[in-house]
Amino acid sequence: MNKKLISIALLLCILCTSSPYLHIAKANETESTQLSTPAFVRARSYKAKKIKITWNKVDGADGYQVYQKKKRKFVKVAEVKANKKKWFSPKTKSYQTYMVRACKKVNGAVQYSGFSYTVGAKPYKKNAKKVNAGMIYSKRYQYNMGLYETASPEIVIEKSKYAKNKKAVVVNTSLRWYSTDEGIVTVDEKGVIHSQNTTGQCQVYARAHNGNYTKKIDVNVSRYAYPEKFEYLENTQPVMEDFVNKYQEDMKAIAEYFEIREKNGNVKNGIFEISEDRTRIETNFREEEYAPVKQNLWNILSDYPGDLEIGAGRGVSFDLSYYPYHILLVYLFIDHELEPRGAFFMIAPRWIYSFWQYNI
Repeated sequence: MNKKLISIALLLCILCTSSPYLHIAKANETESTQLSTPAFVRARSYKAKKIKITWNKVDGADGYQVYQKKKRKFVKVAEVKANKKKWFSPKTKSYQTYMVRACKKVNGAVQYSGFSYTVGAKPYKKNAKKVNAGMIYSKRYQYNMGLYETASPEIVIEKSKYAKNKKAVVVNTSLRWYSTDEGIVTVDEKGVIHSQNTTGQCQVYARAHNGNYTKKIDVNVSRYAYPEKFEYLENTQPVMEDFVNKYQEDMKAIAEYFEIREKNGNVKNGIFEISEDRTRIETNFREEEYAPVKQNLWNILSDYPGDLEIGAGRGVSFDLSYYPYHILLVYLFIDHELEPRGAFFMIAPRWIYSFWQYNI
């Protein structure tokens, strides 16, 4: 009995280590931080019977391993030598999914890179009705966004050049989206770009099922309520000039606050004013709704002489009713034009301070 058990155990060990469809991690196998993950991995139809997998060379690699998805699991199906950067599948008629990793031996131990992103393709004839993706591109390659904005690039997925059937459709039109800095922008599964609460520049791009990808789309995120300098300030009325200079940072903070609230769809109409005993802010907003700019509001309302109100809504206005002047901070929508009745100056591409004199 013991001999039979030993024989069975030895046979299982031989099968596990020799079968290309099984991968058993050994104690001396580790993931290498020195080996780069294979990049530019692509899958294509080859002679209408096979799938061709290609990738870029990984410096320092002794070889590559190709994994195929089978029954919801990836299993190793091929070992490729270091001087090759391609592999051909066995004959198949169905859509297949693969990924690749590099490997090398160091002091007797096997080290591996990380796995590449997955790619999939279907072999087909030129007149087939379903074909792989060809070139994919965006109709726009630059977006200038504010904080907490969204943008939806329009992506075109062409069919493979190999396909000759005019009525053919791409077998898989899903896209995977990537951002080079998710602290600045993220991209959801539908390809909608979401800017965060951080300014800066990054890029996003989309990848098709077979590894074809768009050029990188440049995204610039600006804090529109915080311009580097004010323009045309010297042309405004002295009262407005004094006011803006004194409360410049408070005004910008309040403007940004309402800009973000507007992006999140939470803007409400309301008025902030100082109480008669000048000890508190009175408003129809709940305190938690304006907590981030409570001190900024207090600085202006409590310190400035006269009856001063700050109105919130489609933009922010400062009503200096003690003087015959009015200040309006308006967020400029694409379809909105401001026609001020007096002097004005731009503080950023999407914000404008306008001043006009009341006839009282």
